[in-house]
Amino acid sequence: MEEKKKIKKVKKSDEKGDAKDKQKPAEEGDQNSGNRSGTTESDKATGSTPSSVDTKDSKQQSADVTMKTIESEDRKDGRKLWLQSETYKTRPESYDTSLFKPVENDPNKKFVANNFRLNQMMEFEFVQYRVDIIPETDEKNIRRALIAKCRSHLKGYAFDGGSMIFVTRPLQSDPFEIAARLDNNPTEYKLIFRKTDLLINQ
Repeated sequence: MEEKKKIKKVKKSDEKGDAKDKQKPAEEGDQNSGNRSGTTESDKATGSTPSSVDTKDSKQQSADVTMKTIESEDRKDGRKLWLQSETYKTRPESYDTSLFKPVENDPNKKFVANNFRLNQMMEFEFVQYRVDIIPETDEKNIRRALIAKCRSHLKGYAFDGGSMIFVTRPLQSDPFEIAARLDNNPTEYKLIFRKTDLLINQ
């Protein structure tokens, strides 16, 4: 008999524990539903409204944001896609925009612009010459240095270190020969310029 009483007591304690466990998730669900609705017990006690109410800061933020609607062509249900893009203010608020209002023909108002007309373009021409250097050298830095030594005779020129050179005016003679020597090299080089048929003018 004593064993049967013990078993009954254990069963009753288990039933009480199950009832408590069932009450806990129900209470948690009620709390979550209250949080989702935006009101809590503390809010009800203080009489405060949910945080979703617009304030001055939220209105200022919404004023700086523009909403654009674009109809989706891919979707058959005709829904619209909302794209949010920020509006950047590039003009100061103190800038007077009334100066750019449309004005009708008024002879008393004068407008000044900072543009001017080009009456004539500058005339120029490029003459191509073939450059032969004796003794021969294939190093472009040496060829450029030798041409730079002849700068006073060539005036304006364009040279990439190859075998051709462009000058802005014809040389004194055709062919034109000149000697040059580098500062760190005692060897004397002879440069021969021969005019080609290519002439670029404007």
